[in-house]
Amino acid sequence: MKIQIMTAVMAASLVSFAAQAETATDNLVVSANVIESCVVSAEPLRFVDVNPLDTAPAVAQADITVTCTDGTDYTIGLNEGAGDGGTTSERQLTTGAGEDATTLAYALYSNPGRDINWGNDEDEDTVGDDGDGGEQVHTVYGEITGSLASAVAGNYQDTVQITVTY
Repeated sequence: MKIQIMTAVMAASLVSFAAQAETATDNLVVSANVIESCVVSAEPLRFVDVNPLDTAPAVAQADITVTCTDGTDYTIGLNEGAGDGGTTSERQLTTGAGEDATTLAYALYSNPGRDINWGNDEDEDTVGDDGDGGEQVHTVYGEITGSLASAVAGNYQDTVQITVTY
């Protein structure tokens, strides 16, 4: 009987402790704001060993890679380049600087047929796409449009800025 009484007293004390415990609750709100974002990279476009006596046009191509947040609409524009007197429809490759510089006209296109200019006017001659979160490759097609017959031998260069608007 003594064991039963002690067991009853212990059970009662446990119940009284449980009855005294109280709780309070609330909710933790967790959120994240995913922003639209894009990154761009490009490989060099190289007109390799252009022969001025060749009657075929000198052509080359390179890839521009854009990665944008899923669902982000974007356009890719190419400016006129750093070549003196270049425009977005006729850019200038240049050798040297100043009075010793010689130029060679070239154009950049958004299609393999090389008849759709790739410029920097968002409403007219840029390339658009819809980001999917992965890398999207856009090929730029180049053609030397100036007369090669009078081209001076040398290394020609230009730098064209790529602008991704989103």
